[in-house]
Amino acid sequence: MEIAAWVLPRKLTMEKKSPPNSKNKRSDKYYLKYAGLGVQLTATLLFGMFIGFKVDEWMNMSKPLFTVAFSLIFIIIALYLLVKDLLKE
Repeated sequence: MEIAAWVLPRKLTMEKKSPPNSKNKRSDKYYLKYAGLGVQLTATLLFGMFIGFKVDEWMNMSKPLFTVAFSLIFIIIALYLLVKDLLKE
């Protein structure tokens, strides 16, 4: 006794899809890693700018000296972390 294809549920009649290629998973991992490094760099810089701005505001500075100084310090820190993460591979 044969069962017609229209009687069977769709799950039984559909072909199984092949699993995603492991190479694609690996490349996605790298994209996410580098995107995360970019976010980390940006967040570190913004945090340094925020601290410098608050110190300038607290000390009633006419020029944003601490904003510039903390921005440069945090850029150096962010680049150090970036290089450290890239060399980890």
